[in-house]
Amino acid sequence: MKSKRAIIVCLVLGTTICFTGCQGTEKSVSTDTTHQDSSGVIENNNDLSSNSVETKQEETESSSKSIVSDSKDVVTDTDWYENDGSSIASGIYIVGDDLKAGSYTFTNRGEDSSMEIIIFETIDDYMGYYRTSPRSTIGEEDDAIQANSYYCTYVYPDETCSVNISDGNVLIMDQSYGSLTGESSTGKDKNILNDGEILKPGLYSSDQIEEGTYILSYLSNDDEQGSNIILFENNEQYKEYNSTDKSTIGEYNEAMWKTAIYDTYVDANEPCIINFKKDSVMLVDYQSCYIQKVDMDWSE
Repeated sequence: MKSKRAIIVCLVLGTTICFTGCQGTEKSVSTDTTHQDSSGVIENNNDLSSNSVETKQEETESSSKSIVSDSKDVVTDTDWYENDGSSIASGIYIVGDDLKAGSYTFTNRGEDSSMEIIIFETIDDYMGYYRTSPRSTIGEEDDAIQANSYYCTYVYPDETCSVNISDGNVLIMDQSYGSLTGESSTGKDKNILNDGEILKPGLYSSDQIEEGTYILSYLSNDDEQGSNIILFENNEQYKEYNSTDKSTIGEYNEAMWKTAIYDTYVDANEPCIINFKKDSVMLVDYQSCYIQKVDMDWSE
């Protein structure tokens, strides 16, 4: 995690650990979309079967066919992407799988923060970066990026940069949202395939979320707290994460970096995009968020 997001997550997690204490006792998470107990960051895992994600799915599907709750009167910002097929946000993109190869121009449309663009030559290079631990400080994060990536830059609000990416490359975008236009752009307008819904804290597999590209957005709430998103490549990785002691912030980060493939924090200024695969498992912590399936101009 990088600078601002790392600080926010650590503050929330620190509050959680103060509640749980050294005994490791963990409080349950309310699934009321109007308020979520911040002490649920670790407890949410213990409510799940370590052998399968099916337990959580069955509980959820007993009250609804979908993983999501009623989305009426949702307060969130979707204007930035609904009519613009070039829109892109924080996320991990595998070129040739999630994103078409080619030459692109990035434009930062965020108002307050810079957009970080990182390109890794291969998925192994990316995993070399992600598995590096510790990288809790900006210096450690920068060292891990420099050691494993072949390009990294910051794009400030309303500024642009150009890159050329090939099949097999891995693109990481962080800290903002913007536009991605390239030589293969078609000018696609409306991109929404399904109605958006509220995604509650919990564990989700591809049995609940079909394969595809999703935008996750911040939902306004009294606590002004966002959603921590951890993406695992498969259920085995999640089970390894779930079985690891996470009583401290350091242990929590270590478990995540050792087992997951990507993590991010969705807040009022930073939505994210998740490319959900057949075997993907996603953990949503802290607050509910808004999820909407999309088909973007840059999609493979």
